[in-house]
Amino acid sequence: MAIFSNIFLLFILFTCCFCSKKESVDRALYYWKTNYTVSDQDENSLKKWGITKLYVRVFDVDWDKEKSQPMPVSPITFTSRPADIEIIPVVYIPNKVMLTLTDLQVNQLSKNIFNKIESICGEHNINYKEIQLDCDWSSSSREKYFKLLTLLKQEFRNKRISATLRLHQVKYYKKTGIPPVDKGMLMFYNMGKINTNLEKNPIYNREDAEKYVSALKSYPFHYDVVLPCFSWSVQIRDHRVLKLWDRDVFRESEKNSNFSRETERSLVADTSFFSLGIYFKQRDRLRLDELNAEETVGIANYLSKYVSPKSRTIAIFDFNPDDKAKFNEEILDNIFTHFE
Repeated sequence: MAIFSNIFLLFILFTCCFCSKKESVDRALYYWKTNYTVSDQDENSLKKWGITKLYVRVFDVDWDKEKSQPMPVSPITFTSRPADIEIIPVVYIPNKVMLTLTDLQVNQLSKNIFNKIESICGEHNINYKEIQLDCDWSSSSREKYFKLLTLLKQEFRNKRISATLRLHQVKYYKKTGIPPVDKGMLMFYNMGKINTNLEKNPIYNREDAEKYVSALKSYPFHYDVVLPCFSWSVQIRDHRVLKLWDRDVFRESEKNSNFSRETERSLVADTSFFSLGIYFKQRDRLRLDELNAEETVGIANYLSKYVSPKSRTIAIFDFNPDDKAKFNEEILDNIFTHFE
């Protein structure tokens, strides 16, 4: 009886330990600049923070009107060697490109993407294991986009293929479909329309998030998660969004006497002029949409309650080596540990 009691006790202890086991979380950041400048000091910071992956945008695909075909644009340039951590090349494709492609062009695009990634990674000795496609596909472009992903799996035979997921694609997956890749990457941001509304932050707001989070646990496909910690400048003309610019455009424009302050995060052009290589027409508005690291901690706390416990990659968009004040070890621990 004593032996049986001891075995039973060991079983209970083992079960409790197993149940309390933390999930394995790979910490990652996105790098979305066109010029790769990660210094040795920056790399040491990445390792200190426990970052194991860097998702690096290597080029976009856009439509060339003159040639009537898709072409790689804004390829990344390297002014420092790639970090000694896993690098995942990311290719961004606007949905309008997928809508324009013919079936033959889909075939050629898969080959061109393969060749371009191989060329960039080969030139810089990047031994990549995975590539990621970023496209906000729609019901109209789904067939062509999924065909492209299938062809890329054939091109990259020994690599993992991942694809970004928007919240609407997760909630309405029966309509939008599940991409034929190895895993998804849920972008938990860009929830509302980028419009002229100063009340809502289109990068993230809880009201829009509430419409989608209940669907996350029932999504029948493995996904990793990327959280927002970034900002942009929005140029508005005649009550419509004209262009998105880097955050620095707003910060530099705050010092420009041709602008008047409208609110804490919006400026108005008093005259027509050029600045920072941009034409501003009189009465143009410039708005700053921003999320800081402390707000990202709150988002992680909120989202973790709706994401099923599972080993996965948790990433943050994005890493800018020039913004030294954005991250520190404590902040990042507070973000990532919510999912462990």
